[in-house]
Amino acid sequence: MKKGLFFLLIPVVLFSSCSQYGKVLKSPDRSLRFNKALEYYRKLDYIRAQQLLESLLPYYRGQDSSEIVYYYYANCFYGLKDYQTASYHFQSFTENFFNSKHQMECAYKAVYCRVMAGNPSYLDQSDTRRTMDEIQAFINQYPSSRYVDTCNILMDDLRAKMQQKAYDNAFLYYKIGDYKSAAVSLRNVLRDYPELDNKEYVEYLIVRSSYLYASNSVETKKEERLLQALEEVKEYRMDNRSDAPNWDEVKKLEERINRDLETLRRMKSINN
Repeated sequence: MKKGLFFLLIPVVLFSSCSQYGKVLKSPDRSLRFNKALEYYRKLDYIRAQQLLESLLPYYRGQDSSEIVYYYYANCFYGLKDYQTASYHFQSFTENFFNSKHQMECAYKAVYCRVMAGNPSYLDQSDTRRTMDEIQAFINQYPSSRYVDTCNILMDDLRAKMQQKAYDNAFLYYKIGDYKSAAVSLRNVLRDYPELDNKEYVEYLIVRSSYLYASNSVETKKEERLLQALEEVKEYRMDNRSDAPNWDEVKKLEERINRDLETLRRMKSINN
């Protein structure tokens, strides 16, 4: 019986709560609305807090108290994990309240939210470099900030994301058989990200792409491109030891390149 009564009371409590919130939202008492917004905020009820604070923004615009209203307003979006909107408002806060004690915190949260709102590595990364520049600008402005260590971690994460995107793009060329573009893109990956974890595998793919590009070339270009593939073999051997995972595969490719070159030169000799 008591359990049944409990469930009957739930809608009454919810209705009463919603009714009370509606009255506060419509109240002409701005102090009441602000204090209630903070109460909701501290209870992590960011939706109601955000709505109350938004209703106050037009009244406090241009006044000193607008700073604290806008501070909590931006943080509501942060609490809701609406990082794109939060980043916009934190950035706006830093531009409008540059003497605020919350300036550094909001500057950090602006860039942090941009990281969190960024695309995963398989999507476009055109904004990632700009975000990295903004993080570096924050570090330069606040070199002693407690956020610096986290910013360095964020920079590493963004760099890893860009590295993955560059590798994926290069590997896609290889996968679809565009071996010339694959070789060029893979070389660019090594140039831009020398700390690459799978560096040896990328170097092997460059050799293989160069060979496949040469072997599929027209006869007049084949010898020149096979010789370039041999240069890639030399580069691979300079950078790796004989116990490298793809050393034997590269050796087999070298043998095939030399056989193809020998065949080409023999055919040339016969034709001449």
